[in-house]
Amino acid sequence: SLVISQPDKGQPKLVLHLINIGAGHSVPTGSNRRAIYLNVEILDKKGKKLATKEWMFASWYGNRTDDKKFLEEDKKRPDAISAMQADAQGPHEAIICAGEERILPWVPELNPGKYTIKARLIYDLNRYNDRSFIEDQTEINSATLSIMVKKG
Repeated sequence: SLVISQPDKGQPKLVLHLINIGAGHSVPTGSNRRAIYLNVEILDKKGKKLATKEWMFASWYGNRTDDKKFLEEDKKRPDAISAMQADAQGPHEAIICAGEERILPWVPELNPGKYTIKARLIYDLNRYNDRSFIEDQTEINSATLSIMVKKG
């Protein structure tokens, strides 16, 4: 489940709530290649995209977080290609456990005005593919919220 809220009326702070209530297990599950992306866009009243933010939820490749700082070390591993693919993506969110609510705050820089917030959850079978490759991606949920931002 996906919900967008504006906790402080008139302020640009957004809170995204991801709630794993339907799967009965952690998501994504299975191969560490699988991921779920949360893509959020902010549109002005004319529909022009003003800001975007993306979170990725995936298993770590090994027994530590995926991080670009390990790329040199990865070259020495017997599984170098796989380890480097994971670490090249850098830090990301951990999987969402069954029944868990993950709360993600975002405070975009917005001038006073009216905006539409659009959020989409995308399930990707292979996060190591180029992001433009969408053949193995499925939208699993979306949410929209209209907000007003007032002067400071």
